[in-house]
Amino acid sequence: MSTLHLNQISRKLKELFGDHISTDDIGDNDPQRDQKIISRCLAAFGIYSQSSCTEAEAGASVVDGGDDNGIDAIHFSPLSKTLYVVQSKWMKDGPGEPSVGDIGKFCDGVRDLINAEWDRFNAKAQAKRTEVETALESFDAKVCLVLVYTGTSHLAKHGMVRINDLLSSLNDTSEVVSFVPLNQAAVYRVLSSGVSGKSIDLDFGLANWGKVEEPLEAYYGTITGEEVALWWQKNGDNLFERNLRGVLGKTEVNQEVSATIENRPDDFWLFNNGVTVVASRVTKSLAGGSNRELGTFKAEHASVVNGAQTVSTIGKFSGAADSLKKVRLPLRVISLEKAPTNEDYGALITRTNNTQNRIEGRDFVTQDPEQTRLREEL
Repeated sequence: MSTLHLNQISRKLKELFGDHISTDDIGDNDPQRDQKIISRCLAAFGIYSQSSCTEAEAGASVVDGGDDNGIDAIHFSPLSKTLYVVQSKWMKDGPGEPSVGDIGKFCDGVRDLINAEWDRFNAKAQAKRTEVETALESFDAKVCLVLVYTGTSHLAKHGMVRINDLLSSLNDTSEVVSFVPLNQAAVYRVLSSGVSGKSIDLDFGLANWGKVEEPLEAYYGTITGEEVALWWQKNGDNLFERNLRGVLGKTEVNQEVSATIENRPDDFWLFNNGVTVVASRVTKSLAGGSNRELGTFKAEHASVVNGAQTVSTIGKFSGAADSLKKVRLPLRVISLEKAPTNEDYGALITRTNNTQNRIEGRDFVTQDPEQTRLREEL
């Protein structure tokens, strides 16, 4: 991206968070004053883009400064029961990504935070102690690590090794810690389309799409794994506002989804039940006309009501990029625009999609060859 994009990002970040971050420790004559301020605004954005907090709460989450131990922002969301921890890197030159050293410092800081090594943090971070301890002591709480930077490159292999090592050590029994990288392109997309955490609009393409008129208008077709990954990158858990269960963490289902992406991406459409989205309104762009091979759509006030585990697993996938490019999965998007006003169709669709046709492990006995033989002989 160009310098123009960086200037646009800078202006928007200051507009959103400039009045909400602390600058008391930055001298008026500090030659790096502007750099420090915009870096703190970027850290606030990292919190705001992934959680449902306000601009003021995101600004108050910033702990950047001397002795910050590699952590620039901390926020606990009681709504999603998630502790968000951010490192931000404002890079003026555009190309590149955070160094392995910076990523290592972030990882070390996260370990110290979880291990309650508070003497290694500055006063701003220590002021978050009660907030952090409340999160870590909650049985069903999660931790989301966010690395937000304005370089155009994706994280290099050695940097991802540090991140994956950290995740492996923290998720030894269950997946409670996740990681979200946001580079310049992701930051620009989120800011230009409206920051998530509030109302979510999803733009997507559907291959071999079709339309249902009754009882409600809906579209269905095939979407790419890359597009679904962008949904997660831009919106995080906010995608699942209506979903009964949200993201369950490291489950057998999620592990199987990830294994399919890694080992058999071309078969993903065959193996996966797909994703259901409800939206207040769904519109198709004029691009492509009536051609059903590929259509471009927009879902307003959208929420994933079935397939949260699929979406989150695709979004968190850290394996080979080529695997994700090959993934195709079924998608249906239901519009509530013409739904009866005397019934909460959105809630009804959510509930029934998550309770009907439930398959238990014992149901697969009908496909066991030995059971088939016994049935035929009897």
